[in-house]
Amino acid sequence: MNDLTGFKRGEPRNEVLPTSSFASRPLDGAFGIEISGIDLSERVTDRVADDIRTNFARHRLLVIRDQHLEPDDLLRFCRLFGDIGSYPFAESLPDHPGVVPIQSDGKAERNFGGIWHLDSPYFEIPPVATALFALEVPDFGGDTVFADLCAAYRALSFGMQRMLSGLRAVYTAQAVHGREASDVKLGTVRRVRNLETAEREVIRSIVDTHPVTHEPILSISRFHLSRFENMTEQESAPLLDYLASHAVHPLFTSRVRWRAGTVLLLDNRCVLHMGLNDYPGARRVLHRVVINPAKS
Repeated sequence: MNDLTGFKRGEPRNEVLPTSSFASRPLDGAFGIEISGIDLSERVTDRVADDIRTNFARHRLLVIRDQHLEPDDLLRFCRLFGDIGSYPFAESLPDHPGVVPIQSDGKAERNFGGIWHLDSPYFEIPPVATALFALEVPDFGGDTVFADLCAAYRALSFGMQRMLSGLRAVYTAQAVHGREASDVKLGTVRRVRNLETAEREVIRSIVDTHPVTHEPILSISRFHLSRFENMTEQESAPLLDYLASHAVHPLFTSRVRWRAGTVLLLDNRCVLHMGLNDYPGARRVLHRVVINPAKS
């Protein structure tokens, strides 16, 4: 792994934007904040919505505790950040097509979201954000961990940054949802077979630019990256594997302990995440919404 002895995060870790709309504090770890003093079961004012969006752009990861939400409440909150998206590989709630229930009984060898990943980077325009709402959580385990891909890029050497600036990568869902993976059990999530979408390939630069903060992003989601453009998988693998390992260095990560009633919002353009599968025999139920860019 890269020698990060001299790495600096940039802005002070504990600097949280002041606001009269709600209280906030830094999360444990490298980035993200927990905010309190708002009730998302009620429609928030324009001022509160602006403050939430500003903090989201700055901190990339928001946690809001002690919420009592119906699916319509969760969707209303998500619309503050864009349009409700759809996920092609799992069944959603019958009356709320944008809400996917993520359930696990702790018995499956592999859980849904149990690898470091971005959500749906194989779309031409991937989701800008993902929201998760906890309905039922185990007494222990089941945390979700996160990694900041802007920080990961900043920590690369100048030579590596210069080399990556000219590389484009092939993103696809084949490894996770393709023909050979179609029967893999991921908790009790009701999977949808969609080979046309799974086998589609999208080519984009491995270094992206955040549209709001204009920071460079190391756009690595290893299980969705098959190879670099004009290279074989075998040729691409050493560098992709290195970048994937580098991106989740502890200096770039945060960890969230779930409680029932927790809402979490992550910036899918620059935040990797992984749900831990360490709660054998216990139930964990989340509602998940992906958010697309708002149509102009």
